[in-house]
Amino acid sequence: MMTMGDKMSFESDVNQSVRQIVDHIKLSCSRNLIDAVVQGKLTLDREKLPGLQLLVTTSIENAYRQSTEGLNGTLRQYTDKVK
Repeated sequence: MMTMGDKMSFESDVNQSVRQIVDHIKLSCSRNLIDAVVQGKLTLDREKLPGLQLLVTTSIENAYRQSTEGLNGTLRQYTDKVK
């Protein structure tokens, strides 16, 4: 049986793991953009690269924030069934 503290810890642990995944995705996208420009795979003025990186990472962050409520709802449903 899961206690309220266990549920909170479980939700927190899962959210932390998802946050790490999102941070890795942002870093990977940023690095891939730089590599693509440097290797000539993407034609872009280098001075515009920081703005594009910011747009991509901000978009990923916003999508994560918008999805967090749904994730937490799913976690709550799961932990309610486990009790």
